[in-house]
Amino acid sequence: MSQGDGTPNPSILATTNSPMKFTSKDKHIWESKTFWLNSLALIAILGQMITGKEILNPALQTSILAMINLLLRIITNRAISW
Repeated sequence: MSQGDGTPNPSILATTNSPMKFTSKDKHIWESKTFWLNSLALIAILGQMITGKEILNPALQTSILAMINLLLRIITNRAISW
């Protein structure tokens, strides 16, 4: 972005070119409830595929997982740091 005279706007450059930094508000991936929920869901789905036993209807499983993920997204207040 420019300032109108063709020169770059330094405030935009500072925000877009700076690398992500870990802050005290960030959390590691293993502290994420969403990560663990989806990991558990993946294990459950793989278990059902391997055994051939269907615990719940797949559409119902997907709906429940989506609702829980939405709720977790609503209560999330910290970013994941990679």
